[in-house]
Order: sequence, then C-alpha cells, then structure tokens
Amino acid sequence: MNKCVYCETLLSDRGFFCKNCLKQVKCKNCDELIEKDAIGCVMCGESLNKQKNVTNGSPKKISSETINTFELTETTKSRKVVAKLTDESVSNLSETLSRLAGNRIAPPKNTVSHTIESVPQLPFGEENNKIIETVDAEINSNQFKKDTSYQEGLKDVFYKDESKIVLDIPDIKASGQLDYGKRLVYLRLLYSSEIEGKTFTDRDCLNDTIKDAVKLDGNISNWISNSNDLMLKEKDGKTLIRLKSSGKKLATEILHEVLDSDKTGEFLPNERSNSHTVNKDESSKNKSKPKKSSKINKNAKEWADKWKNEKLNIDGYTAIKDKTAKDKGVFGLWAIRQVSSDARILSSTQISAFLYEAFTLKTPESSIRKSLNNDKDSLVIKVKGGYEITPDGINHAEKLCNATNSNSKTKKKK
Repeated sequence: MNKCVYCETLLSDRGFFCKNCLKQVKCKNCDELIEKDAIGCVMCGESLNKQKNVTNGSPKKISSETINTFELTETTKSRKVVAKLTDESVSNLSETLSRLAGNRIAPPKNTVSHTIESVPQLPFGEENNKIIETVDAEINSNQFKKDTSYQEGLKDVFYKDESKIVLDIPDIKASGQLDYGKRLVYLRLLYSSEIEGKTFTDRDCLNDTIKDAVKLDGNISNWISNSNDLMLKEKDGKTLIRLKSSGKKLATEILHEVLDSDKTGEFLPNERSNSHTVNKDESSKNKSKPKKSSKINKNAKEWADKWKNEKLNIDGYTAIKDKTAKDKGVFGLWAIRQVSSDARILSSTQISAFLYEAFTLKTPESSIRKSLNNDKDSLVIKVKGGYEITPDGINHAEKLCNATNSNSKTKKKK
C-alpha cells in the first residue's frame, strides 16, 4: 500500500485524502497519486484548486439564494441588528456573530441607520459569497453607566415607607426654603420616573413627600403650578405631574450635587430662624452657625451624653480619628448601641451627628453613606431607614477600641 507523502500514514484504496492529515493525495480526475506540495496532477495536468470545488464528480454549488437572517432585537433602549448571510458566510462569521449577540448594548439617544456591503475574503474566491448587512443602531455613548449611577443614587436619597416615598438625605444642597422645595420636587419626580417607572405622579403623593421633609408653603405650591419644567394634567379628579425634558436634565444635575460629598448646602429644614421674632444680632449669629436638623441633633446629643456618662473607659476619639469613613460609621453604630438598645437602625446623618457630638469628629454624612453602601465585609446591612450593625461589625468596632469579648468592660445592650 502507498503512504501519504505528508505524514507517511498508509493510504486507503478508496478516497482522495489522507485519513490522518486530510491532505489530498490522489487526483480526482485520473485517480493517480499526487506529488508533495504539487498544484496539479503530473499525470493528467488537472489543477488541484479546481478539484477543491468538486465532490463526487459534481461541482460544488454555492447558491446566492440561500440566505440566513441573523437578527438581534432588544427594548426601545437598545439597538437592532439585522444581518442577511449565505451559508458560507455564516460558517466563516459564526464567532463574530456570537460575540455580537453576547455583548451588552448601550441604551440609545440618537438613531443612525447604516447599510454596509462588503465582499469578505472567503475561501475559493467565490463572488456570490457577498454579505449584505443592515444595521439599525441606536447609539448613546456612556449614557448607560450614567443611568445606572443615578438610579442607585436615587435609591440612597429616598426610601419607601409603606405607601409613601420619604426623603432619606436631609441635606439636598439647597440655598433656602424655596430652593429646598424645588430641589425636592425635581428629585421626587425623577425617582417616580426612573425607579417606580411612572410617567406621571399624583400631586397628593408629591405633597406627602414634601410635607415629611419641609413646610409646604404657598411659594412652593405656586411654583409647582407654574414651573416651565413641569407638566400638569387633570385626570379622574386628580392632578398628575411629570418632568419635562428640561426638568429631567435639571433634576439629574441636582442629584449629582446631592451625592457630591465635597458640597454642603446652606439650608436644612427645621433650623431656620424666625425673622419676626429675632433681632439683627441674633439673626447674624444664626447665620454664622452650621444648620442641622434639630431632631437628629437632639438625639445625637442625648446619645453622646449617655456615652460620656457610661464610663466605658474607651477613648473613641483616639480609636477612630485616623480611620476611614467606613470604620467611623461602623464604630458610630456600635457606640450608639452601647447606650441605647432601641437605636438599632440608624441613618448616615444620625451617625455623623453622633460622631461630632461624642468625639468632636467631623465626618461628612455623604462619606459615611457611600462607604457603608459599598461595604463588602458584611459589617453592616442596609435596611429601610438606614443601617444595622452585624455581629462582624460589632467585632470590628471592638477591635478598633481594643475591646474583646473576654476583657471588655463595656456594657453591651442587644
């Protein structure tokens, strides 16, 4: 028996190819052996390239009518891809099409249509392997990441208390009471649109959110009724409101300011001086003082006084003054638990206020909030209304102040 000139495997009496290396070793025209690396048969002169398209003596047909349609369709915030390919094209582009189908497509802003005609370098130079590809692409560069970012931010700004949406971050970087009310309206309507998926919001629901955070006076109500950034309509006896495009843009800018830990607002509700009952000297003194939520400040002061009176022999200031915002937040949760068993769930604003009252440490509420939200060590869990410390968090706080379960003299209230 003859051997393959390429790998020296014994050749079968039938067929034209080596069973081991699949090289063509016999001429399909005269059945004679082909010399190594030859471009044709030395016996009959037949070209090997011509024989590659011959199967069982019949020419291999590549029909331009055999069309496969590849289509990828997502939501309205995606792009639609349609590709019409021949069988040969599908075989050669299968990997590319798989990657296209697997990739995540960014949400759209503008729509651009393309028609691309190309002749790829397919085997054997067949001209009828043309790809006609139609792509209907909706493009929005970097918008997906931004959308995701501010949706997560909105969930930090508000929380749902049964049927009401409640503001969870008092400092929304406002310059005054009217500005506070406006900012709250923008943010609340943005929350309805992006988180709740509502086109319109019931004005009564909006008013409930405002009343929980700040006094709903005539100035705010009048602005809501006349703002060019809002659209109002009446339906079934109710007033419905939504943000116009200009309002949504401004609401997004306000949200970024609220989440900016380097920026501080000039106004917080419940800490404004009454201009009818104070004189100029008192008014000027009030302006020089930082404005805080009175209820939060009162609770923080009570916890701080209890901490100092408990005689726990712990120097909290030294323990955390050089630590990260997350360490300070966890320590604050733990310390408040030592003096108040009822204070199990605390907001980042309450923790920040306590750290200042108890240890004179100024730690921005936004820094504590961001660090606790990004906690990957299971030191706290985020719940409705704030954060709750975990057993791992308690151990972490005790290590910060060199207290352990065996020698701690602290009074633990669970």
